[in-house]
Amino acid sequence: MKFLKFKRHVVSRIKQLRENLKLTQQDLAQKVGISRQTIYYLERGTYNPSITLSLKIAEVFNKPTDEIFYLEPVIKSYVDNTSTGKIRKALNKLNMEFDELMNLTDMSDNELTNTYTEEICRQISKVLGTKFEDLFLIK
Repeated sequence: MKFLKFKRHVVSRIKQLRENLKLTQQDLAQKVGISRQTIYYLERGTYNPSITLSLKIAEVFNKPTDEIFYLEPVIKSYVDNTSTGKIRKALNKLNMEFDELMNLTDMSDNELTNTYTEEICRQISKVLGTKFEDLFLIK
């Protein structure tokens, strides 16, 4: 789910920036040296750009790449299922129930399972006595 949110953000961000500059897909494609179809697929979310292409796109928009390809409130590593599983494993090791974690962090079930902001992730890590990186960054 978080990956899909990330992907939708990037897709809509590229299209929005392109339209703000009053560029057609063809115009952007020519500026970065690819086909119009590739821009079309990129904007639909069915094509993942290379690092080189990402840098070229960022240059055209005069924006840093992280502003285009990073979803600010959600941790960039695709934490959805992996992190929830790691949280549950950590809870099992501590003989702690999910409800107890909600009480200790003063967060709702929805926040603990769906809203992985960095602040929430760090708070969960602290309560569980684990490193933030171990729970939320995919290696």
